[in-house]
Amino acid sequence: MFKPAHIGGTLLMALSLFWNGDLLARQVERQVLTSLVEKELAAELTQRGEGFVASRVYCRTGLEIDEEKPTPADSSLSVQVDLPQSGLEPGRRELAVTVLENGVPKGQVRTQVVIHQEKPILVLQRPLQRGEVVRKEDLETKELTLTRPVFGIFGAEQMDKVAGMMAKRALPAGVPLQMNWFEFPMAVDRGDRVQVHLNQGGLNIETSGVAMAKGRIGEAIEIQNPNSRRRFLARVTGPGHVEVMSP
Repeated sequence: MFKPAHIGGTLLMALSLFWNGDLLARQVERQVLTSLVEKELAAELTQRGEGFVASRVYCRTGLEIDEEKPTPADSSLSVQVDLPQSGLEPGRRELAVTVLENGVPKGQVRTQVVIHQEKPILVLQRPLQRGEVVRKEDLETKELTLTRPVFGIFGAEQMDKVAGMMAKRALPAGVPLQMNWFEFPMAVDRGDRVQVHLNQGGLNIETSGVAMAKGRIGEAIEIQNPNSRRRFLARVTGPGHVEVMSP
């Protein structure tokens, strides 16, 4: 949903006047609007502090303003650019721009713009082989300029999340790391003796069991009670540890 941004980018009027019936029609040239929008976008995106930058600003048309009397020579123009307040993504965008004169809306035009985003992302310092587990010292940050939405890339703030994951394929150094290239390593193998935790209904019990399948952290696997042979489902919480899901 779009919400008007703050007013900015004033410019003294340099308008051509011509007679149009009983009204004075003034033309705001496309180049004038483009300049105003460039300044307003630069100020708005800088204020957000998310690494967004605008380029290739292009107003399709100028704006004709009809008035009953001449406008004072010291009048000024400004614009409001409708930017999404959240969820802004890089790429080519068409934005609505409201043109104001001395703070009073006079009309609206459409503007095309390309939004870039400078984003710190994670890359590998060395190649990884399939099945290798990532260590913190394998990672470094790199500034990347995004010109379109790219989903599933690890940002610099996710270093702790990536460290400890396992590569699903051979990976080169220096390329942006994508989430679907990694998975958690197996924390439990079939036949492993595991520590079983039960925390339900005020009960907090710890015992042991035998894993009937292998599993990664977060996965549900079947565990067997070695004494009663009874089986139950448990979620893997760490290497050699599971938590009972259904007793």
